[in-house]
Amino acid sequence: MPALKDQKLLVALDGSRRSIDTVRYLSEQPSFSRMRIHLFHVFSAVPEAYWDLEREPSAYSNISHMHAWQAQCRAAIEEHIQTCREILLAHDVHPRNIHIDIHHRVKGVARDIIAEAHNGYAALVLRRRGKSKLQKLIMGSTAQKLLNNLHDRPLIFAGRKPAGVRVLIAFDGSQNALRAVDFACAMLVPGHHSVVLGSVLRTGPDREVTEP
Repeated sequence: MPALKDQKLLVALDGSRRSIDTVRYLSEQPSFSRMRIHLFHVFSAVPEAYWDLEREPSAYSNISHMHAWQAQCRAAIEEHIQTCREILLAHDVHPRNIHIDIHHRVKGVARDIIAEAHNGYAALVLRRRGKSKLQKLIMGSTAQKLLNNLHDRPLIFAGRKPAGVRVLIAFDGSQNALRAVDFACAMLVPGHHSVVLGSVLRTGPDREVTEP
């Protein structure tokens, strides 16, 4: 892989507290601070069907409220992304390495993120879940769609815990596993992390043994 300083990292933000935690996670990883970090949000504007109401004089007040709501949502996401930018700056990420893109939704949140991910990014970073309040969900719908459809870019799911220095790589000897090792070697800072290659070996019909 090219030098980290020449790589772009796509960070998908949805305006939630979890998005801020994702940026905090990145800021604690020395390797990411050397990359060009793109803070990316898919902004869902008012559906086009609502603008058809502008032709109805009786709906003028509703349209006015809709314009105000849209402006409020835009201001909120701008403030959110600025907070994320300040977190990165506080952890010595150079201002020229931070890029902000509030992207107006075209095909859908997941599909627009996938399209952007193909623009030369080394990896996509996001949370397993975003604004959803369904606590029992293992993964949100957007994250699930990205996992199912983005096959040629590494996905990094940031967790709740602070970034650590121990890295576990699940290894089965396949070409994809070798790619995972290659990616990890490019991302990790020498001397800063300890890496374990973990492989699960079957020793019987109902037994499995994990070996480092």
